[in-house]
Amino acid sequence: MWNIRDDRTPWVAALSGIVGTEGYGLESACQYGPVTPWFTEPERGLTEHTVTVPPDRLIDLVRSRSTYLTADAAEQARLDREIGELAATDPALAGRDGVEMPYRTCVYRMRRV
Repeated sequence: MWNIRDDRTPWVAALSGIVGTEGYGLESACQYGPVTPWFTEPERGLTEHTVTVPPDRLIDLVRSRSTYLTADAAEQARLDREIGELAATDPALAGRDGVEMPYRTCVYRMRRV
């Protein structure tokens, strides 16, 4: 199961441009190689939902991800700076108490043969 930011929303696409697109592509195809003959072909499920996020807490969301946690100090500083700028200047985010962060939740099910 993966929660993937939905980049069809412009400010979310801008956020992904800063932090990267880890997990992207999973909503259209399982990317982990063949599972046969041990399992059936993967069945995909996709659900869209939103989570309300205060724009000034976007950096906290990013800081909880492995790409941030494993980054060096310079990369972490860049992420902090650029996400702070996005939250302060993007018209969809600036001055708001909360915004809807859209996600696409992707799940795959395989059955043992």
